[in-house]
Amino acid sequence: MNTIRRLLIVGSCTAAALALIAGPASAGRTRMLIQLDALELGVASGAWGINNSNVAVGWSNVGSTSHAVKWEPGKAVTDLGTLPGGSGSAANAINDGGTVVGEGSDGTGNRRAIKWAPDGTATALATPQGDNHCKATAINNQGVIVGQCSVDGSSFGGHAVRWSSNGAASVLGMMSGHTVSNPSAINPAGKIVGWSRQSAGHPPVAVTWSPDGTVAQLEFSGDSEAYGVNDLGQAAGRFYAMESGSRAVRWETDSRRTAMGALPDVAKPESRGMAITSKGAVVGDTKAANGRYVAAVWTPDGTATKLASLFDLPPGTIDFATAVNNSSGSIVGSSGGNAVMWTGYLQ
Repeated sequence: MNTIRRLLIVGSCTAAALALIAGPASAGRTRMLIQLDALELGVASGAWGINNSNVAVGWSNVGSTSHAVKWEPGKAVTDLGTLPGGSGSAANAINDGGTVVGEGSDGTGNRRAIKWAPDGTATALATPQGDNHCKATAINNQGVIVGQCSVDGSSFGGHAVRWSSNGAASVLGMMSGHTVSNPSAINPAGKIVGWSRQSAGHPPVAVTWSPDGTVAQLEFSGDSEAYGVNDLGQAAGRFYAMESGSRAVRWETDSRRTAMGALPDVAKPESRGMAITSKGAVVGDTKAANGRYVAAVWTPDGTATKLASLFDLPPGTIDFATAVNNSSGSIVGSSGGNAVMWTGYLQ
């Protein structure tokens, strides 16, 4: 089963669950933290995507490398494997049709963007002419995929790419004077969000690409990145300001931004938003009062709630939330180096 360990955040303790009482349930919902299985003999894993059927994807270590994996409700973890001759892979996103995208090495040692069909068949996506390495970061329900490609495999020197549903690759527009770009998410209408920068060493700026590939900067003009976008076109990410540090933010459809709040007793939250629901709730990570970075969810009004952790970890360790099921409100991410799912925090 894919639920080898559960922390029952609100409710009674049973023999099958480790319980931690943490206050009243949210609107009558039971809050749960579920540790997702790693592959056999694996000791580390991470979840990076989830669809509206509560199927999650990510990676699990296998010896000295990692494989892309899929967690389906009520089933054992599935090893999605690698490309022929490849030594490793990771899954970054899944759409509601069950198509998974990510990255992995091929027989030549190059990194390739990969698409896994619902039956698990892996296909390497086309690499644009002049590039050697690619990764796929997101896919929408229309089968359009976005990612980044580069000559040397470095995210500091790559550019944004979009693959159509038939697999044709096209390079997305670049901001004037910029040399590096990376798309993070795409919504059903084809709106893409991510970041762009002048060159390595310069701070990134959050950007959006329209369906025709035209790029535009989001409202905040300084150090910022966009990581998620919902069906309405609202985006989630982070921005940096001298007085508050790096802060999770939601950009509205008119590019106005709303800063997400801090946890109690935290003056500078140092947070980021990784995904956003259709109601405008944001998930990501933030600094807690003890100095740890913890997974968090922000309600549409910006109120922050810490998501439960698997272990009582010291300052310097990190938990983070990466994606959210817009239908059930289930959230996936990592806690203590383990793939996890949180339920009951969102309607």
